[in-house]
Amino acid sequence: MNHYENKILSCDSDIETLQTHIKELQKQKLQDELENIKSSTEPNMKVMTTAVMILTQLGMEETRANKQVAEGALYLYSVCAKITDTSVIEIAKHCPGLTEMYLGACINITDTSVIVLAEHCSGLREIGLGACFNITDTSITALVEHCPGMTTIHLRGCSNITDTAKQLLREYLFSDSGGGCWKRAKKDCYISDN
Repeated sequence: MNHYENKILSCDSDIETLQTHIKELQKQKLQDELENIKSSTEPNMKVMTTAVMILTQLGMEETRANKQVAEGALYLYSVCAKITDTSVIEIAKHCPGLTEMYLGACINITDTSVIVLAEHCSGLREIGLGACFNITDTSITALVEHCPGMTTIHLRGCSNITDTAKQLLREYLFSDSGGGCWKRAKKDCYISDN
């Protein structure tokens, strides 16, 4: 090898070494940022970060996930095929301030996750459960008992909701506004199904 070839090889080796160090620094920076989030004294930051992480793992775009979590209104139609009881439960645990949750066509959820959602997110005002075929009267009871501010419940296509649950909604001043959408009759009451 001549002198110039040795210099080129030396430069190539230096570039590879530099690239390796850059990757290590980037990895360390990411680990430091995650550690800062974990040790954050602001619990809301941890909660929001975890919720966004769950939503992005389900396939939601990060910008959309951040916006929805910050607004307390989750629209999960775009990822409904991946939504399960486990994901809804984790979201409920990490987003107790939710006011709206749209789970329409999330066919993999059951009463189990709706009950946890109602218990952890008692400030829910609106929930979309249309075409959630595994939802039963048990979910309606949990929502009525735990979410006093509920104004709307969308139940179109929920074939396991019986007249018993519909009567319960009526007792809590809800009326069927058509198309499976139940709404509370008074402004200071909330619940409805669609």
